[in-house]
Amino acid sequence: MSGINLTGVSDHWLHAINTIPSLQELHFVSCGLTQFPSEPTRDLTRCFIRGVNLGSQGGFENMPSLTTLLVSTNTFVNTSSLLNGVSSLRNLHFLDVTGCHISDPILGTLQNMSHIVHLDLSYNYIVEEIPKSFSSLCNMTTLDLQSNHFSGDVSELLERFCECESPKLELIALSHNYLTGRLPKKLARLKNLASIDIGYNMLTGILPRSLGNLSMLKILDLRYNRLNGSLPESIGKLGKLSNLILDHNSLTGIVTENHFANLTTLKSLLVGGNKLAFNLVNNWIPPFQLYELLIGSCNLGPLFPSWIQSQTNLIGLDLANTNISDTIPNWIWSIFPSIYFNISHNNITGLLGDVTTFLGPGPVLDLSSNNFHGELPRNFSKLDLYYLDLSSNNLSGSLDQFLRSGIQESQQISVLNLANNNISGGLPDCWMNWESLVILSLENNKLSGRIPSSLGKVSSLESIYIRNNKLSGEIPLSLLNCKSLLVIKLAGNELTGRIPASIGRNDSSLKILSLHSNKLEGKIPDELCGLNSIQILILLTTIFLGPY
Repeated sequence: MSGINLTGVSDHWLHAINTIPSLQELHFVSCGLTQFPSEPTRDLTRCFIRGVNLGSQGGFENMPSLTTLLVSTNTFVNTSSLLNGVSSLRNLHFLDVTGCHISDPILGTLQNMSHIVHLDLSYNYIVEEIPKSFSSLCNMTTLDLQSNHFSGDVSELLERFCECESPKLELIALSHNYLTGRLPKKLARLKNLASIDIGYNMLTGILPRSLGNLSMLKILDLRYNRLNGSLPESIGKLGKLSNLILDHNSLTGIVTENHFANLTTLKSLLVGGNKLAFNLVNNWIPPFQLYELLIGSCNLGPLFPSWIQSQTNLIGLDLANTNISDTIPNWIWSIFPSIYFNISHNNITGLLGDVTTFLGPGPVLDLSSNNFHGELPRNFSKLDLYYLDLSSNNLSGSLDQFLRSGIQESQQISVLNLANNNISGGLPDCWMNWESLVILSLENNKLSGRIPSSLGKVSSLESIYIRNNKLSGEIPLSLLNCKSLLVIKLAGNELTGRIPASIGRNDSSLKILSLHSNKLEGKIPDELCGLNSIQILILLTTIFLGPY
């Protein structure tokens, strides 16, 4: 009955449904029901309820036969009486109350429900310490408590599951909480575990070697914790592992091809934000085909890792800050259809290739803080880029060729950063087509000429950095009056003219205005005092004529 408007039906609708002898499931999704009858007259096994207000006349305690209850994304569940009623459902096997805005403690009331197989309390606001006796639920296959405010020692919870005579746990999701503790050495007793997600907590200690004995494991996600020690070589035995996610911990040590020996189904390798050192043989061919390879801040260098050439399915590659000091290989520009490509903060040299051949739609491209040289590639704006950072290289050439000032189609890029290069020539008058641009940074180059008025017509623009160039002429009134701008940094140029009085309008959101080291003249307008949002105003060493 999902999607049927039952707003005006009488309270006897359930009695009518109960006359159907073969009914096994009830689905009430988006039906507009405002109250659930207080005295159901038949077995409501596998009743899926959404968008219902149980009211004050009754609750789940009147449904003792319920074995499956799915009431996700409903705020009506967030009442103490209703939650207490759930604990009376002794036959309940499946409980899903995800996204119901629950804040009251609930685990304590569920710990004696020995028939629970699937428990999903995710995406709520529950503030509770995990009860020590909670893990006596040895029949449980799925425990999903992610994105709450649970606290406690995860060691005790897992150890008690391990003490079950025949533990059945297959999925444990505890991410985005406030859990502490370590992973127990006897974790391998949970032989059915297929998914471990305890990321974004405060776990400490090392990764136990027993992880390699979890032969059913497909997902291991422990990102953003405080784990230390090395990556155990036993990880390489996990033949079913698809996601290995350990980024942003404090892991150290050497990673060799033995760590990946049997990882034939691996699709995501995320170990960035650690201090792991990859020491792989030159002719190594991985046994996997990755979609994501994010290993930024690990040590890969000094040579560009040739084994990446075999990963033809990559859509995300992060090799930032990995101590690579090498010439960019030609194959990198054509090997895979990436939508996230970050090799910034290395010492990579060479020319920029034709990235139009390998970037997918809406990609992020970050080649900043390297030693790329040569001219900017032509017709770059035909790419459907979201984020482009080529800053802090030795690139030269003209923006006009790079951005194609004659284009008519809209550009979707949000961030364009070409700062700290040797780019020369003028600013092309094409910005009216860059309707999604939020941040533009062209500072510390050799740009000359006037600032085009079209730059002030980008309604989404929030920050503009063009300081330390050789720009001349007056500051366009359209730029200073752009309502969306929060930051304007034009210092260190040869700009002339006056600061217009209209800059002090009441609807301005401007927080930072830096115009120093130019050739501006006239008095500083009193209207600047009307910039209520301004936090930093720098006009020092600008030449002003007339009274202040």
